[in-house]
Amino acid sequence: MSENENLEIPDFSDPEFDNDKEVKKWREEEKEIQKYIDDCIKIVSGSFNSTKSSHKNLKGFELHKLLETPFIIESHKGNLGKKTVFFSVIEYHTSIKAGRTTSSGSDNYFVGVITLDRSYPHTIIQEETLALKIHNLVVPGDVDFKHAKWFSFKFHVITKDEDRLRKLFEFADLNKLTKFSNAEIEIKDDQCYFRANSKPVSFEEANVFADLGKTICEIF
Repeated sequence: MSENENLEIPDFSDPEFDNDKEVKKWREEEKEIQKYIDDCIKIVSGSFNSTKSSHKNLKGFELHKLLETPFIIESHKGNLGKKTVFFSVIEYHTSIKAGRTTSSGSDNYFVGVITLDRSYPHTIIQEETLALKIHNLVVPGDVDFKHAKWFSFKFHVITKDEDRLRKLFEFADLNKLTKFSNAEIEIKDDQCYFRANSKPVSFEEANVFADLGKTICEIF
C-alpha cells in the first residue's frame, strides 16, 4: 500500500441512503469528527502562518517508516522566521492480537518537517526508555552532552557523526526539549522530522505539537 493510497472507507454517498437513519447518523458523526480535526489544524496553522499544500514524501525518515500503514490526510506549509515549517495530519492503523482474536483501529496525529538553517549528520532523538538504556550497555551509541545533562537524561541520541554533531550542538540549549518528554526527532541534512507523541489529534495535542515546532526552530 502506498503512503497516499486511501484505506477502505464505506461509501454511502448514493442518494438512496439519504433517508437511512443509520447512514444519516454516521454522516453527522463524520462531519463532527472532521470539524474537530479542522479546528485542531487551525491551531497549528495559526502558529506557523501556514496554508494547505501538497503532501511531502516522508518515507526517507526512519521514524516515519515505523508507523503502520500511514496515510496522509492533509498537509500545510508555513514558516517561523526564516525557517519553513511543513506539517501533516497522519492517519495510522494499529492492531493488537489477543489469543485468536485481533482488534484494530485507527487514529490521526500530527507530524512535521522543518527546514533548518544548516546541515546536520543523520541524527535520531527519542525518549530514553529502559530498553534503550539496556541496549546502550551492550552496544554503546547514545550521545550525551555535558552542557545539557537534563536533556541527556531524558533522551537517547544516536548519530552518524558524533564529533560533528557535538560541534553543532555545542551552544544549543537542548534542555528546552525536556518538556516534550515523548518527542521523536530525526534530522537529516537540513530537514528535521518531528512529532510530539503518538496521542490522537486534539486541541491539547495541537498546542503541544505547535510548541515543539517553535522550540525546534529556536534551538536549531
